[in-house]
Amino acid sequence: MPLQDNKDLIQRYVAAIDANCANHSSDWSVVDEYLSEDFVSHSPPLPGVSLDREGMKQATRCSGKAHPGTT
Repeated sequence: MPLQDNKDLIQRYVAAIDANCANHSSDWSVVDEYLSEDFVSHSPPLPGVSLDREGMKQATRCSGKAHPGTT
């Protein structure tokens, strides 16, 4: 994937997450549009949060609650 395409993808992902947080949505299926079913995060996990796609949804919800308007 060309570098600019990769940057565009990440920007669309972040914008989708921001929009979800701004709308106070509880439907995090938007993450499924960007992360594959076998996604594995290699970042240190939040306590009680798995490193898979479902864990990313949990982490995003936690981040949005802890830092409203910054996700």
